[in-house]
Amino acid sequence: MKKTFLVILIFASVGLVSCFDVFNDVTIKEDGSGVMSTKIDMSAMMGMLAGMGGMGEEKVKMDTSFVLGSMVDSAEALTKEEKELFRLASVSMNMDSDEGALVLNLDIPFKKMEDLAQIRDIMKKADFMGKSLSQLGGKSGGENAEEGGEAIPGLAVGGKEPGIPSPDEYFDYSYANGKISRKKIPEKISALANDEMLSKMKEMIEQGVPAMRTVYTIHLPRPVKKAEGKNVVVSDDKKTVTVENTLDELFQDPSKFEFEIEF
Repeated sequence: MKKTFLVILIFASVGLVSCFDVFNDVTIKEDGSGVMSTKIDMSAMMGMLAGMGGMGEEKVKMDTSFVLGSMVDSAEALTKEEKELFRLASVSMNMDSDEGALVLNLDIPFKKMEDLAQIRDIMKKADFMGKSLSQLGGKSGGENAEEGGEAIPGLAVGGKEPGIPSPDEYFDYSYANGKISRKKIPEKISALANDEMLSKMKEMIEQGVPAMRTVYTIHLPRPVKKAEGKNVVVSDDKKTVTVENTLDELFQDPSKFEFEIEF
């Protein structure tokens, strides 16, 4: 299993890294607590790799999970208070070569809405998704994980480990007093061309590779009062707001990622 997983990550780093979808799902309860979930679906990448013979004859099936625990404790860049926000966070992976499935999930419970912005900042700083890929590829995990294996490096470009690429660092999130918004950061948008990973992904999109898709879904405890944004969709009961984007929009019209919600 470890050999196959390493092949997948190396292959992703050199040519298929945009072939996945990212789903951000936030569920907010009436008291302001809830769960923030991030799902990265790399099944399309898995299917392309299998179709090109990258899997060989090896069959892989893994359904495993773990609580971040020691990974949080060993994160030297985090303060004690920041570590507490991730104390109960959990990671799971489903990988099945026969089904062409490769899905990674990160679930983070929170006590109040105001914690969400800090959680997002910590995720950018600590790259939990990239490190979770590494740990799930090694000895950590459930009963189907490989015993005694070494951790496998995360996605790499040019010998570096930039982690899971995301447009999030180009936007500010705000969560407070029944309001949620995502606004672009002008100075970072202006410097977009300096991002090596995203520049490579842009080149691939221009060559015909499908653009990475991001879907941000917010489940509210009561009906929305206001929902603004070019790509905002509100459910019939007005309690679910969805904003869907593709990576090419970040280069062409980043305002399509922006939204403002009141409930």
